[in-house]
Amino acid sequence: MTKPGTHEDAILARLKKMDSKLEDTLSEVKGLTQLNVTLQKQYEKLQSVLDKTNQEVRNLKEENKELRKEIETCKTGMEFMNAEFESKKESPNLASQETMLKEHDKFESTMSILNKKISGLVRTNDNLEQQSRNNNLEFHGVPYSKNEDLPATIMKIAITP
Repeated sequence: MTKPGTHEDAILARLKKMDSKLEDTLSEVKGLTQLNVTLQKQYEKLQSVLDKTNQEVRNLKEENKELRKEIETCKTGMEFMNAEFESKKESPNLASQETMLKEHDKFESTMSILNKKISGLVRTNDNLEQQSRNNNLEFHGVPYSKNEDLPATIMKIAITP
């Protein structure tokens, strides 16, 4: 036979233990909720940076198109000047030697200017491409997935201890 109150004491002890576990669980839930809020804020910041980076890349692509047009114009001008020079070279009887030398000097000057312009445009294009890469985020050690969900992957990285 059991003593009176022993059964009630056991139940009371068990309830206290369950209450303690419930408080621990609630504490963990609060901690996880705070972690979730923090991660959400970090995700929003990353999304904002990603949006800005994408806009900058679009802007750089537009600038790159314009630079390519200018380079194409320079090439066309150089081809025209070369054709002119070649036509003059093939028919020396049309102009005196002095005129040809002047035209040649003018052609070399024009070529030099165009080459400097092209070099400048290439440097500008390289700088713009490098600038577009400055704001990129690069994650190492993350396996490639064909149909990857970028925000979900970033959240996994942020949550992983």
